Amino acid sequence: MPENVKVEQLSTERLLLTPVTYADAKDVFELFTDKKVLKNYGIPPHKNLDESKKLIRLLTNSNHFSWGIRQKNKPERLIGLCSLHDWNKAAQQVEIGCTLSSKHWGLGIMQEAFRKLIDYAFQQLQVQQIIGKTTVENGRAIKLVEKLGFTQRDTYSERQPNGDRKQVVVLIKEISFQ
Repeated sequence: MPENVKVEQLSTERLLLTPVTYADAKDVFELFTDKKVLKNYGIPPHKNLDESKKLIRLLTNSNHFSWGIRQKNKPERLIGLCSLHDWNKAAQQVEIGCTLSSKHWGLGIMQEAFRKLIDYAFQQLQVQQIIGKTTVENGRAIKLVEKLGFTQRDTYSERQPNGDRKQVVVLIKEISFQ
């Protein structure tokens, strides 16, 4: 099991996945004031850059591997976030998550980023299982991870940060030895 795994820049055909830093606060603020993005989060929009900086602090703790999503042809702009978090070395599992600017939905960007993170999780973190969770209403996310080989395992009710209760679906992708 790897001990000192660090977030490093990753690259795909069209994307750069870069470590998230406080310099990204303005773009994170824009992302977390996008009402379409927040629809499935159950959180209010960020009110100021300090809230975005607090999120960045959370995303860069030792149990998170978080990247900013950037297009290679416009690397100065962060258009989303993706992460591997709640890494459980003993159980050999990690959770995957993402947020993408609604202006970039439907372009295959999240699928491309997720493929890279899935490879990273299996190869670098040496997990056997990747867990995805989203609200039942988030059909786009469910369809995305199912396309990538995740299967639905469970559904449960969860209180959202805004106090609402939502049904959450759990999807799992396990390493296949073929």
